[in-house]
Amino acid sequence: MVPDGLAPVAGAKVQILPSGPTTTTGANGTFKFENLGPAGVTTIVNVLVTAPGTGSWEMNAVPLYPKSPTDPTAGNSASVLTVILRAAPQVQTYSPPSPTRPSNYHSPGSATPDTYGGGPCYPVYSSNTTTPNTIRVYDPPSDTVTTYDFKFYIQHVLPSEWYSNWDFNALEAGAMATKEYGWYWVNQGSKNGPAPNGQCYDVDDTNSYQIFNPSLSTTATTQAIAATWDWLYRQNGAVFEMSFQATLTGNSGEGCGAGANGSVMSQYGSQACANAGYYWQQILNVYYSGASLYANYVGISGGPDNYYGEYVVQANGGVTPKGSYVYNFGDPSGSNLNAEVVGIGTAPYIYPAYYGYDLVAADGGVFSYGNDAFYGSMGGKALNAPMVGIAVTNDGGGYWLVGADGGIFTFGDAGFYGSEGGQKLNAPIVGMYPTPDDGGYWLVGADGGIFTFGDAGFYGSEGGQKLNAPIVGMVSNRDGTGYWLLGRDGGIFTFNVPFNGSFVGDSSDGWAGLMQYYYDCANLAMTNQGNLSGVGC
Repeated sequence: MVPDGLAPVAGAKVQILPSGPTTTTGANGTFKFENLGPAGVTTIVNVLVTAPGTGSWEMNAVPLYPKSPTDPTAGNSASVLTVILRAAPQVQTYSPPSPTRPSNYHSPGSATPDTYGGGPCYPVYSSNTTTPNTIRVYDPPSDTVTTYDFKFYIQHVLPSEWYSNWDFNALEAGAMATKEYGWYWVNQGSKNGPAPNGQCYDVDDTNSYQIFNPSLSTTATTQAIAATWDWLYRQNGAVFEMSFQATLTGNSGEGCGAGANGSVMSQYGSQACANAGYYWQQILNVYYSGASLYANYVGISGGPDNYYGEYVVQANGGVTPKGSYVYNFGDPSGSNLNAEVVGIGTAPYIYPAYYGYDLVAADGGVFSYGNDAFYGSMGGKALNAPMVGIAVTNDGGGYWLVGADGGIFTFGDAGFYGSEGGQKLNAPIVGMYPTPDDGGYWLVGADGGIFTFGDAGFYGSEGGQKLNAPIVGMVSNRDGTGYWLLGRDGGIFTFNVPFNGSFVGDSSDGWAGLMQYYYDCANLAMTNQGNLSGVGC
């Protein structure tokens, strides 16, 4: 992995010390080791990187966590190193999350603009709805301030604050806390004024804020961050300081909610809550009072004939009809959901007899409303991967569910034509779309890869291409002879269908869903804030 703006280093030698395996980085600056320790136990290794013309880079005590045997959503908890080679040699030792970590809470009123040299040190960004793009991080030992990509920052905070082999719901609770905490200080600016060198910053990399190690992340914590990234947690509609500390009672074995005071989360307590069966949303509500989850929008589906309006759905299950001939038949947003909603489906071409919609949650639960019948779900069943979408048959008599691993689950009159379940994928599946006669379907991966089943034709893909942003969805044309793909940045990719335009630059929110509109001559896309935009006729 190479951060933006830095050139990859090819041919660098990477060695597991003292006498372990050795490899070299590829043309894109990446390397990989597998099976470095026995299965089922945490292995500690030391890593040395050398390259001609640079100083060496060494990290000691790198943990390799095993995959959780009880939590298939956690994936493989591999450690991911980000190596920046400099002129001088570098040696560091990984510090695991501290069992005695103090609170990073600071009293209200401390977040005021500080002055230095007669001028203010104001924050450079402030929003309660749109995630920051960057964050300024001060490193006290070197007395330097570095601007990092905000998501990169969170990906390199969470594994230093939460144990990566903890339950996935505990990691998701930690992902929310670390994201919102960092966001709060971007909005406010540093509570300590400028650095000694006179530069302004938002946070430092110590537990005065939250520990940041730009060299180490893990796949488990990165997955937890991705799973919660589009959720917002707000007090009175505003980002707040979601503080945390190791324990609230001084006992790492404390129970869920022990010592809770409404403003600080116990890190060990989050694991106790997860072990007790709490979902991450419930864990947050145990420790923070007066706060509410605001779910960003995750799916869009057409009304009758894909012409008379559309439905958009939030991750909390809230459904909003937009346009004519679409109605709200109810939704589960007022319920205590076991998992977030990830998609919505309607029968696309039945008018006027068909009114209704189906929602699917990440745990496979299905919620049917209007004239829709409930044909079954995967709720309460063990899944190899979370669900990512739902597609309804054209007569409304059934539906397909699709998992991130490409697994397909059929209900009612939906036919099974194959799946990618159990196959090695280059990227997770993010959506599916049925053919017009329900005789097959397409699956699309985040990398733009296309997988065809039944009578679905293959017309090309973006698999293997360099994308500026991951793919988030796809739709086919009315006769099933081509399709459009949508990137999170609003990019549109066409295969055997007209290019009606793209949405790049139309929104800073990020795009989350796509539908075809008005007899294929237009595309309608939705941002993760629920805003709609159309291109074409």
